[in-house]
Amino acid sequence: MKSTCFFLVILLAGAGCFSPKTYFQKGNYDKSVRLYAAQARSGQLNSDGKTGKMQLAFSLAQTKDLLALADLENSASPEKWVEINEIWKRVAERQATVARSFSKNKDAAENFAFIENADSLELASRERAADFFYEKGLAYLENGKLGDRMAARAAWSSFFEIEKRYFKNWKDVAEQKFLAKKFGTTHILLKLENRWIYNFEFADLPLENDLNTEWTKFHDAPGGDFDIHFEAVCVPGTIFPGFENVSRNCWTESKDIEKSVVEVRDSTGKVIERKVTYEKVSAEICQFTTTKTGYANFEIQILDAKTGENVRQNYFQETRTDCSTCTSVSGDSRATSATSTCYFPPSACSDFWMVLQLKNQLKSRVEWELRGLVAGI
Repeated sequence: MKSTCFFLVILLAGAGCFSPKTYFQKGNYDKSVRLYAAQARSGQLNSDGKTGKMQLAFSLAQTKDLLALADLENSASPEKWVEINEIWKRVAERQATVARSFSKNKDAAENFAFIENADSLELASRERAADFFYEKGLAYLENGKLGDRMAARAAWSSFFEIEKRYFKNWKDVAEQKFLAKKFGTTHILLKLENRWIYNFEFADLPLENDLNTEWTKFHDAPGGDFDIHFEAVCVPGTIFPGFENVSRNCWTESKDIEKSVVEVRDSTGKVIERKVTYEKVSAEICQFTTTKTGYANFEIQILDAKTGENVRQNYFQETRTDCSTCTSVSGDSRATSATSTCYFPPSACSDFWMVLQLKNQLKSRVEWELRGLVAGI
């Protein structure tokens, strides 16, 4: 019983933490209005006193926003329309919340001081905010057309803000976004020096389609309606399959094996004594481990396509180790539970296999290094 009472006390205390009164006292009038509105829809807000508290929270929220609007009106910055629209959107949503709460009680709804043209003012400010981002995007795009790819990307972000926050179809934003994407994309010509190393060609390292990002496009040949900005020159270096290194670990195991049994019987044939003769047998067990470590070197250079200047480069090495083990048993096999799996040290892997594995490792590594080298250009 005590635990049940304690639980109810905690539950009621928690409910108080999220009451409209609590948010009102903290100055979060909108949250207070929404909670009062929820009570009104559920029939809990049916007394004049509770309705009056909701009216006060609504009035204070409206006054706070109107004062903020008055301050913004004095600003000469066109960016003010972004904040003005946020305020009018908040006012319109607040009034809609109250209207829905008292849809069946028109008299109660009339006690709230609504701004009648809030929706039209929200729409007008939304258009001005969209215009702000549109003009901002056009200004960035002008620099983008002159070769500033970062400016073109900023233009695309401005046009994207219009679609995300204000209007899906605003003026010719779709066309301007297309142009911004065109002028903001970095085009890189991927050059792979073909070298035959241990009968392997690196011409398929890596695939340009695996490297493309939002603002970076790789090409295996020049052409098309775009300019090449950089060349990524991939130079495979030495690839070495490695030498085999054999380690040997041997030990001896012994065991007493029953050799013969002599039984002594009495006149009735009953065994009265049993004499066992044992033979000690031994075996040598050797475990062979063969390891092989190969490596491959690679270099990537990012060159300015116009000047040939080396702007970024990286040299790296990939290594791989393979090993194989086996066991040999010599002597009396009865002395051990081990079984022979080989009679001479095993081969770790062939040179062919090692080079193939190194090449596969290089493909992933080259792609990863290329992404890092071209980031932000």
